[in-house]
Amino acid sequence: MNHHLAVSIDNLSWSYKDLKVLSAIHLQVSRGQTICIHGQNGSGKTTLLKIISGLLIPQKKSVVINNICTLKHGKKVRKLISWSQASDTGFFNYLTGFENLKCFYLLSNNDEQYFLNELKKMKVHPIVNKTLNSKYIDMSTGMKQVLSFLRGYITERPLVLLDEPTRSLSTEMQTLIIKCIKNKDPGKTFIIASHNAELINSFKKYTLTDGHLKCL
Repeated sequence: MNHHLAVSIDNLSWSYKDLKVLSAIHLQVSRGQTICIHGQNGSGKTTLLKIISGLLIPQKKSVVINNICTLKHGKKVRKLISWSQASDTGFFNYLTGFENLKCFYLLSNNDEQYFLNELKKMKVHPIVNKTLNSKYIDMSTGMKQVLSFLRGYITERPLVLLDEPTRSLSTEMQTLIIKCIKNKDPGKTFIIASHNAELINSFKKYTLTDGHLKCL
């Protein structure tokens, strides 16, 4: 076992019926590292994140998270992962952004003070503050995206998966999110799927093309 690895994938392939999406994927991510995966729409980025998260279970090969095999201990592994998607709509319409975040945070984490401290760092930005104080049903698409990012970002869990975290956002908000990721807790590992050039170029990057993952 390698205790320095947060994620280890060896020769993983995945198909939807007769369509091969991922082919012989090899990936090792060190604890505390941030990587970005770039690829065209439909290239398999989200599928790969879902496999890492345990939402999709590979039939033959396994993913190892913090030295724990996802096939044998899927439930245990899922407790180590925080996941955020750009298209996430799983929020309560008539709760504010703050109330939504607190509700979801306390369902999966223990330290409420950690949550409040992390949120305080973000509230200095006017758009974040407006998002936290608005009801979900009244939010713009960009505000909903910010809320989805915050739900994945503010966590005690050691592995964070972000799927297109800057999509639908203004340049100002994209810059804020990239800054947040750069200033993350050094003990946390981030794996990000994105088309954003600034985000991709800020961290170790991979490209996913024709089912093959390559480090650039």
